[in-house]
Amino acid sequence: MMHIAILCFLVLSCRYEVHSLLSTHGNDVEQLKQLVQQMNVSLQHVLAENQKLNAEINGLKNLTSQVAASSTGRGSLAFTAILSNDKEFAHHQSVVFDKILLNHGNAYNGNLGHFRATSSGFYQFTVSYLNIGKTSFFQLFKNGNQALASDYLDVGKNYSSSSTIAVQLDKGDVVFVKTESGLHPSNLRGSDNCIFSGFLVQKT
Repeated sequence: MMHIAILCFLVLSCRYEVHSLLSTHGNDVEQLKQLVQQMNVSLQHVLAENQKLNAEINGLKNLTSQVAASSTGRGSLAFTAILSNDKEFAHHQSVVFDKILLNHGNAYNGNLGHFRATSSGFYQFTVSYLNIGKTSFFQLFKNGNQALASDYLDVGKNYSSSSTIAVQLDKGDVVFVKTESGLHPSNLRGSDNCIFSGFLVQKT
């Protein structure tokens, strides 16, 4: 009987210890659950703040890109050149405006009289002429095969004419002035009245 009593006592003691351990463990689990929930709430706040920060960063990147595009898309190419001396031109001869006053972007070649587009876009060109009394005929050409503008100067003393045109160019297109066919060679007076000028309006 003594052995049975001892055995029962041991069993009851073990059950009490197991119950105590389970109770304690259960409390720990609940605490862990609460901690995990708190961490999840904090994580959601962090993710929300991160998304807000990313949106602000993307907005700044877009604004920076727009500013960069605006600053490079306008006014990055411009030139002005004049004819420094009186000159007579044969038929279909290029007119070289040799005195360069402005060549921002280095797109104008003062040796050939050619402007070469360094980027595709919309451009504006102006050409002004002053002859020396002879009948003269000049044209502004694109790539040597497309006339963009024409100017006819009649016989007489110091006739002047000018043209301004906006045109779309592809990268590498060349714009220049040359004489056209006539009964007599064309001529121009070297002065600031004989001007070839152009600039980039907008990149495309």
